[in-house]
Amino acid sequence: MTTAELRDNLLTFIVAGHETTALTLAWALYLCAFDPGVQAAAREEARGVLGERAAGVADVAKLPLVRRIVDEALRMYP
Repeated sequence: MTTAELRDNLLTFIVAGHETTALTLAWALYLCAFDPGVQAAAREEARGVLGERAAGVADVAKLPLVRRIVDEALRMYP
């Protein structure tokens, strides 16, 4: 594999990973837009766990509702 081919493959992997994450987030937010109760519950869960800081990988297990929202978005819009 040439250097140019390696670069092209790496760029493809990076863009593909970014795109799938962005689409999952977009669908999850779209689904939440239809249910203010779910929005409020997810907000409270996030505030309770995170406070004002950004989420990290270790926080995923502490956010079960948010995880269920993402799982449902992936189920409905694979």
